[in-house]
Amino acid sequence: MCGRYSIILTAAEIAEVFGLSRPGFTTVPRYNLAPTDVAPVIVAESGKMMLTESRFGLIPFWNKGDTSGAGFINARAETLAEKPAFRRAFARSRCLVPADGFYEWKGGAGGKTPYRIVMPDLRPFAFAGLCDTWSAPDGQVIHSFAIITTSASDDIAGLHHRMPVILDTPQEMSAWLTAPETASASVLLRPYEGRLKTYPVSKLINSVKNDGPECIVPVELPVEPGPQRLF
Repeated sequence: MCGRYSIILTAAEIAEVFGLSRPGFTTVPRYNLAPTDVAPVIVAESGKMMLTESRFGLIPFWNKGDTSGAGFINARAETLAEKPAFRRAFARSRCLVPADGFYEWKGGAGGKTPYRIVMPDLRPFAFAGLCDTWSAPDGQVIHSFAIITTSASDDIAGLHHRMPVILDTPQEMSAWLTAPETASASVLLRPYEGRLKTYPVSKLINSVKNDGPECIVPVELPVEPGPQRLF
């Protein structure tokens, strides 16, 4: 699962890093991006990659219920072509989600500890995503996205059995956005094959109200007491 992530670059900086035209909107660094937040995503239009904004938590175009909830945060890579919420988006509207880290929680004696997962050199990357557009009869339009997950790589399997699909080369990113057939896109939906770094962070990350640099600062874990000697 991937329900929290970070992208501590502005929209202009994201465009520069990913080689895109300067976007017509601005953003601020996000250290604790959560479902229902609006975030930068990369889409392909007329064969050109461009940066736009979308809401985290996919709302299918056919939705007839309440749209105030989180929607579909994640989509399992193994069932994209089967699930009604994702199969049209998988075929027609794939996207990239710029990020530089994401969070998972691990249980312990003191409760669950949040960990941040990043590239060893802290460089930005992209999640494989799906996007959709929902329109209401009154004209309201919501652009939204989900992050695709797959089995965890060895580096993070101790934290969680799933992980977001990470694409970190221009070739992979372009192929994900432009592959004409889902079979061609599916080969990219695998556990990340490079190295990842994990480190514990403050439990401030547990609240979506906290979204500052303190969220990504490493913390020391308390030393768990060992067995007591009786004599």
